[in-house]
Amino acid sequence: DVIRTVVETAKGKIPVVVTEMHLLQGLAATFGRRAILSCGLLPPGTSRRAMLSTLLFRLRSRGRDTERQIRERLKNALSDLAFFKSHHHLFDHLIVNEKLEHVIEKLKPHIPGLRGA
Repeated sequence: DVIRTVVETAKGKIPVVVTEMHLLQGLAATFGRRAILSCGLLPPGTSRRAMLSTLLFRLRSRGRDTERQIRERLKNALSDLAFFKSHHHLFDHLIVNEKLEHVIEKLKPHIPGLRGA
């Protein structure tokens, strides 16, 4: 069983999977939607434009990506936002990524290993 193997090899750590949308659809079709805890991670902002602006600011502030990589990441983010909207039924939660601590607090009640932590 692949899931059991991942959990056993994690040795007390919670496995986190960052995946692409087609894989999420395939997992839901294979294992059933209720078997998957799926969260979409959104940049802060009240509109698509504000979210992309926040993401652009963060990427440039980090200084790790080239302008070409930033353009590609923005293109992917735009696609992800459209996917979240058109396939909202695949997500249990859409979480605004303001700070890592905020994201963890939002996830804690939904992940058995983090409940009450």
